Amino acid sequence: MRKSAIVALVAGPALALGIAASAATAASAGTAFKTTTISPEHPDTTGVTCPACLQGPGGPIWANDHLKESVTVASAGAPGHYNVTIAVGGSSFQGFADPRANGEAGSNGTNSGGPLFSQGSISGSIHYNDITSSNPPQELPAILAPNTGLVATLKKLFNNGITAPAVSTHYSFSYKPSVTIPPVDPTGNSSDTWSQVYSQVG
Repeated sequence: MRKSAIVALVAGPALALGIAASAATAASAGTAFKTTTISPEHPDTTGVTCPACLQGPGGPIWANDHLKESVTVASAGAPGHYNVTIAVGGSSFQGFADPRANGEAGSNGTNSGGPLFSQGSISGSIHYNDITSSNPPQELPAILAPNTGLVATLKKLFNNGITAPAVSTHYSFSYKPSVTIPPVDPTGNSSDTWSQVYSQVG
């Protein structure tokens, strides 16, 4: 669990070293190391051609997320090798473009990548298998800076010690649009709807 910010300020470097040492010990013993954080302005990307999206380094951005990230780190079987899972239960999104391919999750087949105002909840997780790091995992800050992506979160988790990226990555996220404030096409296309859960899996 995250240590209190007040305790961290009082204890200073000694506590930080203690956290790193316990994380290394936990990982080597096969016990999971856990930490949590909030990414309040997380850019969400899509793989569709998206003229209504913003263009970011990770791809077309269709929404701004408020992610509650629960991070679990376990040994990948060798010193300095780690498996990481980031789960995002209890999170939400606010979209301004349609992330769905035509005909996907109830899309009417005409607005893929077009303008669409939406909001709702996100659940799911991403798994990074066999990350190599010269540093053990450490506590994440309570709140991440705006536009902090998952790769940047991993760098913070390992204090910039990653020497080789994950051997494989698997993810599954589900987006459930709000029932009380349903998605709406700002161009006035009333047939452009989104009522079903939309999933991104890879």
